[in-house]
Amino acid sequence: MGYLRGMVVFHRFDRTANREALGSFSRAFELDPDFGAALGMAARCYAQRKGFGWLTDPQAEAAEARRLARLAASRAGTMQWRSGRRVRQGDLRRAGHGCGAGVAGDAP
Repeated sequence: MGYLRGMVVFHRFDRTANREALGSFSRAFELDPDFGAALGMAARCYAQRKGFGWLTDPQAEAAEARRLARLAASRAGTMQWRSGRRVRQGDLRRAGHGCGAGVAGDAP
């Protein structure tokens, strides 16, 4: 339930919802540490914070986003999390674009 709740609130695109989504995704991967999608979405919460200017500690939050993205990628199997890859590469600017296995395509 945590993951699904996180998906709903993540797409509200406001600061409070972002915090709630991150908490939901965190609970989901605490219950299942191999849940790569929850880890990837948690990393994406940080990318959303960056995009909307909500970061309070940019260096620490970027480091946490990279950590989560690496974990997500290690558990994703054949699914490609473009968002996670971009966060690992330090490109928070484009990290929220094209997340998923070819669903939205790469952002320009």
